[in-house]
Amino acid sequence: MIPPLQEGGDRSHGRVWVLDMPGWRWTHYDLVTSAAFPAIQAEGWGEDVLALMRDKDETPRLQSQDGLVMGILPDFPHQAGLESREAAYWRFAMREDRIVTGRRSSVDGLYHAWQAAREGHAPESPAALVDLVLAHFGTGVAQRAAALDDEARRIEDDLLSDEPKRGPDESGRRLGVVRRDATRLTRVVAPVVRLLREEEEELPDWAVEQSHETARRRILSALDDLRALQEHGRALQDELSARQAAETNRNVNTLSVITAVLLPPSLVAGFFGMNTGGMAWAEPEHGTLWAAGLMLGSVAVTLLLLRLRRVI
Repeated sequence: MIPPLQEGGDRSHGRVWVLDMPGWRWTHYDLVTSAAFPAIQAEGWGEDVLALMRDKDETPRLQSQDGLVMGILPDFPHQAGLESREAAYWRFAMREDRIVTGRRSSVDGLYHAWQAAREGHAPESPAALVDLVLAHFGTGVAQRAAALDDEARRIEDDLLSDEPKRGPDESGRRLGVVRRDATRLTRVVAPVVRLLREEEEELPDWAVEQSHETARRRILSALDDLRALQEHGRALQDELSARQAAETNRNVNTLSVITAVLLPPSLVAGFFGMNTGGMAWAEPEHGTLWAAGLMLGSVAVTLLLLRLRRVI
């Protein structure tokens, strides 16, 4: 039976909860509270752990030395929803029988692990706890990638439709959001995949649980989904650019035809507008009609030439 979590009483020391389970203990701290660091030190963690907890750098890392494994890993903010693309980073240090975690903002994966513990499904070890949070992070990435892929497919359907509901500008804006968010997620996930590949051999045996491979596969799968989404986004961008170029060409062609049609009558009007002596049709009663007929005739000849050259 898992003892109840201790909450509230030690908030002045930055301690959010303490969870004692058979064989190991989990202590979680709010690192915004400066009193958290003396409390961590009082638990027997060394200066290297304190330095990690104090460090403002949020670059993901994972290191192992003398039976101590510690690092910084990303997750998503708690209750942020699938629309969130921002990462919230958490820190941990663990030995075989205990783990200390810390964060500066609420982290969804840690909250998920806490909820699992409350419901009697706590991880079996500190390493399994880290794997659980990583797996939850991978699931969150996959869900966000799926939502972005659905949006990309809606954009694609609209682009390929005979009667698109949105214009190229609106489709381009929506596609830009999808590509931007996919890039943001990839930048968060890729360093974690690199860490898991590079540091796995250096971890002690007790830190590589069966759940570690599950978490690793889930994150690798999420990264594959993001890369496929990026490829899909690039293909859609090429299609959209081609359609926008075709639309621009049609507009330019229309303007060119209008210019070509209006040029001959403009020349006729300019010619008869000269105030010079001996101007043709200046004296006859129907001279204006003759000039108008010449202008219309020039338009007709121009249209015929454009038609013969298949411009229109």
